[in-house]
Amino acid sequence: MYGYLNNSTVHHPDFIMTLKLQIIRRPLFTLGLLGLAVGVVAMTSACTILREEGATRLAAPVHMNKRQIETGSTSLVAYERVHKQGGIANVYIEGDGLVLKGEHQAAPTLDPTPDNPVALHLATRDKGDNVIYLARPCQYLTADKNPACDEKGWAAKRFSVENMDAMNDALDNMRNKYGFVGFNLIGYGGGGQVAILLGAKRKDILTIRTVASTLDHQSWTANKEIPALEGSLNAKDFARDVATIPQHHFIGAWDDLITTYNYNDFRAAMGPSTCIRMSKIDEADGADGWVNRWPSIMDLPVDCNSDQ
Repeated sequence: MYGYLNNSTVHHPDFIMTLKLQIIRRPLFTLGLLGLAVGVVAMTSACTILREEGATRLAAPVHMNKRQIETGSTSLVAYERVHKQGGIANVYIEGDGLVLKGEHQAAPTLDPTPDNPVALHLATRDKGDNVIYLARPCQYLTADKNPACDEKGWAAKRFSVENMDAMNDALDNMRNKYGFVGFNLIGYGGGGQVAILLGAKRKDILTIRTVASTLDHQSWTANKEIPALEGSLNAKDFARDVATIPQHHFIGAWDDLITTYNYNDFRAAMGPSTCIRMSKIDEADGADGWVNRWPSIMDLPVDCNSDQ
């Protein structure tokens, strides 16, 4: 559970009566702290709602409709355009979002919903018949809508077994609902880690593309002096399990955080494979330079004829 009050609690009659008694019995500084806590909750929920509304406005012109998917442990938000049931779906997996705060990125935020949902922007440029954007656990859902979320779940444990099971359940849900026979996964940022982990688990992943993705968060956090993701699976450890899945990894030439070093580390762990490629994209960094050029980037080969 969250370590603060949610909206349903704040408006509950019993809570209001208790608050009235506290006004009489407790010092003013206590009321000030309580008011601050309630204010933080209200502000966090409001920001989540605004980001959700922004995502809906972004998806609407390309006829991608919002759907909340219930999994075994949590709820996930998706935006979907499905024109051919029984076909193949391009599934875009969002990045980590607003995970950590502070100068040294040591403390979790109160809400991991991204300000700039790059994966959704990419999905809107995809002209395929079946295009689905899949948010990560706890994104776009306020605490009262998804009480299973906690800060560790989107920070250190963002790639935990439980979170990956939820993402896997979401693909099962799509497969059962629409009769999909396979998925092309496109992961942005941390979503690339998710794509690899799903590919290692499933038999219906046809291709994998990653955009500005670490692929090995253990070496990445160590090099960038970011807190290690304790409790998270690491894509590099599953590289051999996806060696036969066609994949193309895209890195921004202007990206200071994700470099070819991250890809080379993952590639070495994979061993012999002709199914993996990497391309550096000029004038692109971690978030910028991708969206307008995405249709042409999508046309680059994803097959098992690579000599890399």
